[in-house]
Amino acid sequence: MSTHHFSCGHCDIFYDAIFKYETLEDDLHFLSEVLNLPSNLADQLKKETKSAEEKKKTEDRRRSYFKTLSEEQIRVLNKVYAKDLEMFQYSPDGYGDHR
Repeated sequence: MSTHHFSCGHCDIFYDAIFKYETLEDDLHFLSEVLNLPSNLADQLKKETKSAEEKKKTEDRRRSYFKTLSEEQIRVLNKVYAKDLEMFQYSPDGYGDHR
């Protein structure tokens, strides 16, 4: 099992911004303003992103995967990936709420 921060060559690079899928629309609006790109860039890309129904399916699939894990396995995963969760500002909360 390899964590992202351990194998991340990108971590040695200084970034002006990091975009996250969860905030992609806002991030693209920001990028459009900073780079003077067309203001409809986010709208164009939004058409190509997951619909609300697809996002729900993804969330349901994630929950079903975590239901197969014991609380101890989830605890270990949270410990192993703690740096990754911190680095990408994700919370492990909710991933163990499956019983």
